[in-house]
Amino acid sequence: MQEMQSIQPNAQTLPPGLVPAVQQLAATERCNQSNPTPKRFRPGLPRRCNNWRLPNTAINPTQRPNASVRACPGGATTGGYQRLQSIAIKHFFILGSPSRACPGGINDSRSRVSMEPIYTAENTTTAYQLNWSLALFGKCRFPEQSLWLKDLQAATESDGVRILSSNVRSENTLQFFVSTRPASTPSEIVRSIKGRLQHLIRDQIPKAFRRNYHIQSIGEANSSVLDQYVAKQTARHPMADDAVQSRLESTQFHDASIDLSKPRIGTYGQYLNSLQIVMKNSDGWHDVRATQLLRVRNIIVRASMKKDWTLSRIGLLSNHLHVLLSAGVTESPQSVALSLMNNVAYVYDMKPILMSSYYVGTFGGYDRGAVRMHDQGVAGSAGTSPKRRPEETGKED
Repeated sequence: MQEMQSIQPNAQTLPPGLVPAVQQLAATERCNQSNPTPKRFRPGLPRRCNNWRLPNTAINPTQRPNASVRACPGGATTGGYQRLQSIAIKHFFILGSPSRACPGGINDSRSRVSMEPIYTAENTTTAYQLNWSLALFGKCRFPEQSLWLKDLQAATESDGVRILSSNVRSENTLQFFVSTRPASTPSEIVRSIKGRLQHLIRDQIPKAFRRNYHIQSIGEANSSVLDQYVAKQTARHPMADDAVQSRLESTQFHDASIDLSKPRIGTYGQYLNSLQIVMKNSDGWHDVRATQLLRVRNIIVRASMKKDWTLSRIGLLSNHLHVLLSAGVTESPQSVALSLMNNVAYVYDMKPILMSSYYVGTFGGYDRGAVRMHDQGVAGSAGTSPKRRPEETGKED
C-alpha cells in the first residue's frame, strides 16, 4: 500500500472559512502509532492516522490532488480526499472535478452539484394574477380624490403598481385596490403609493401619513376555496396504477395549524403575502419514484423553514406541483417562485427538470368578488378595472 504523506493544516494554504473545520478534523483523527504496520481499509475511506494525511501536500478544496491512493497495486483508487470534501462542501458551492473509482469508471458527481441558480428572472416567463388591498392612515383629512387620483395612477405605473380603485374609508383613511407585477414586494407597493401621494399633496399637507399601514393579498378565490382545490389535486389527476396513486397521496403535505388568511404583524403595520405557486415538469415528464417525490416535498419544507415562509400545503403530482405559502413583506412573488424552482432542481442535480415558466397568484381571506361588490356600493371609486394584461392569464391547473 502506498504511504500517504502527512501534512499539518496550514492557515496560509486554506481559505479562512475552512481552517477551523480542518483543524478540528485533524485534532479528532488520532490513533495509536504503536503499530507501525498500516491497517488495511475499505476503498472510499481514509486510513486513521495521527495527523490528517492527504495524497498531496497542496490543500485546495476546489481541486483533487494529483496523486492517487490505491489499496493495492493496480487496484481502485480510494477516496482519501472524501472526508475533506465533506467539510469543504459546507463552505463552497462548487467542488472540483468528479472522481472515478478506476480509469474509465463511473463519475461520482454527487459532490459536483453547482449551487448557481438555473432559473432566473431573465430566463423564465410568468403567468400571474397579483392583487392587493392597501390601507393608509393620515394625520388629518385628505384632500379630495379628484385632485390627485389620476396623477397618482399615472405615477405608480412606472413602479409596476397599477391602482384599480381607491376609496375613502374615513376622513383620514384611504383604501386602494391594486395590481402588481411579480417583481414587486408588498413593502414596495406601500412605498410607491405612499411616497407618490405625499409628493402630490405636499403643498396642502407637508406630512400627511402615519407610519402604520395594512396591506394584504387578494385572489380570485379566497384561502379556504383554494386550499380545497389544491387538496383535491390527486383526485383531479388520477393515475392508472393504484400503487402509484396511493404513493402520490401519501406524499402530499398539509399543515392544518396554518391559516393563510390571517395577516402578520410587521414593524409598522400588518401584512399578508399569501401566494399560490404552480410549477410543471418540462417535456411532459412524469416522475413517480417514491424517493424523488419525498425529496421534492422535503426540500420545499426545509426551504420554507429556512426562509421563514409559512407553508400550508403542497399538492405534489407526477408532472407538476402546487404550493400554498405566505412570505415576508419584503419578498416578491417572483423571488419566492424562483427560489422554489431552484430548490426542486437541486433534487435533480441542478438539471432543468422544470419548465422555464410558472404561475404565481395571490390570495387571502376574501376574494376579488368581495372587492368588486364593495366598489359598486361606495362612492369615490376610481372606476372599472382595466383589462387584465396578457401575463395575468394562462393559469395552469
